[in-house]
Amino acid sequence: MTPTEILLDFFANEKKISGIDENTDLFKEGHVNSLFALEMVVFLEKTFSLKIPRKEMNKANFTSVGAMAALVERLKK
Repeated sequence: MTPTEILLDFFANEKKISGIDENTDLFKEGHVNSLFALEMVVFLEKTFSLKIPRKEMNKANFTSVGAMAALVERLKK
């Protein structure tokens, strides 16, 4: 599974958030708040075996599934 597929599966099955795609603004749609964003950091680090550097801890990297998947891809290189 790709990072995008894993994240969409996480939102659909773990968080019961449906009707989103990789471009949905999760903050604007009310699906994510700052506490949930921290949960996403932990999820990404554990799921993809990586460490998200402090400089990458910004809202833009967590706005959408696509943004999070792109972050994972950048950090995995």
